[in-house]
Amino acid sequence: MELEVPGVGWFKIYEPPSISGDGNSEVMSVRAESLEIELANYFIKGMEINMGTNSSLEMLATDNVYKALDGSDSLFSWSNMKFYRDTTEL
Repeated sequence: MELEVPGVGWFKIYEPPSISGDGNSEVMSVRAESLEIELANYFIKGMEINMGTNSSLEMLATDNVYKALDGSDSLFSWSNMKFYRDTTEL
């Protein structure tokens, strides 16, 4: 079951909702995770990110690669790829 919080995002409910009250008011609580957790369960074939391989996206970014200081042909990236929105607005 999924839950949308307008302006925030979608969430996957992983425990059934619980209802509590004192006779005057009632509160429903729910435990959920961001729906992005679903992506952790899948491997996208051919998409390499932050793997350190020559075909990995961080290694293909302009001016993001430097050679090892030990004289070998090893390459390293200055920074990893980041995927995020800087705003919660859609």
